[in-house]
Amino acid sequence: GYKDYLGSVDTELNLPSRISNVVVKEIETGAFKGLNGVETIKLPEELEEVSWDILQDCSSLKKVTIGQHLTGFYDR
Repeated sequence: GYKDYLGSVDTELNLPSRISNVVVKEIETGAFKGLNGVETIKLPEELEEVSWDILQDCSSLKKVTIGQHLTGFYDR
């Protein structure tokens, strides 16, 4: 789960561009729901699509870094 990608401080989440040697191009609904202590999230450069609600209930979130390949948000 996402906890494998928390930085040295639990307030940072750095999602890698590959997981199990597969390029991360999409993030599904509710992926980070309820990450109350996370303040910054860095999404991989290769990411193309994300669900509109991946950050739902992330009350401490201050900054999200996205790559240039993100083409949009979807609602499934």
